[in-house]
Amino acid sequence: MVLIEPGVIRTNIVNSMVTAKKSQDPNSPYSQLMQKVARSLEHIMENGSSVDVVAKVVLKAVTIENTSLS
Repeated sequence: MVLIEPGVIRTNIVNSMVTAKKSQDPNSPYSQLMQKVARSLEHIMENGSSVDVVAKVVLKAVTIENTSLS
């Protein structure tokens, strides 16, 4: 058995997120919170693993012959 837990992977998922228009209004009580969330997500994604690294690990895991724990 092989377990892969890559954590955050750098993708463009943040760019395709949709937020409510009302929360983007500067007068909204959620405006500042949403700005903080957006900044946090950007920071998290910057520090994530690259897609290439994760793909190589997954490929190695599915092609390995001996999966005994050591």
